[in-house]
Amino acid sequence: MKQNIFQKFFTAAADTALGKSKHHFEMAKAHGAMMDEHEKDSPHYAFHKIAKAEHEGQVGQWASLGEMAAACAKDSAALMMSRKAAGMGDDLDDLMPTQISVVAPTVPQNLRAIPRFGAREVGKADVSELFRKMVSVEDGSENEE
Repeated sequence: MKQNIFQKFFTAAADTALGKSKHHFEMAKAHGAMMDEHEKDSPHYAFHKIAKAEHEGQVGQWASLGEMAAACAKDSAALMMSRKAAGMGDDLDDLMPTQISVVAPTVPQNLRAIPRFGAREVGKADVSELFRKMVSVEDGSENEE
């Protein structure tokens, strides 16, 4: 099955998070080993103790982010299948709209404004000479719409 853009993104995010989680796990182990090399009252021991705690905290954060991204990748696959079942196609990469005029149809030529009772008459717009070219049609007369 072809992966859609959402699946690609979330799969890559999950892989990245898993890699970062493994990195922080290894760093926490390394700092734990370095703690054994120093005396408990030395600044080196204190540094490795703090660094180990920070890396251990990052392991959990990156692991949960990876799990969330993997779940999103799975859900985007389900979204692709439901689109296909609904007859909308299975390619989420094709989200570019086409034929916008279907959404906002063009105005028919025989359409004209009919004022309500008591409203002022719809007349020709008073356009300054500076802008007359913008409201004129090709034959040179002013646009009467």
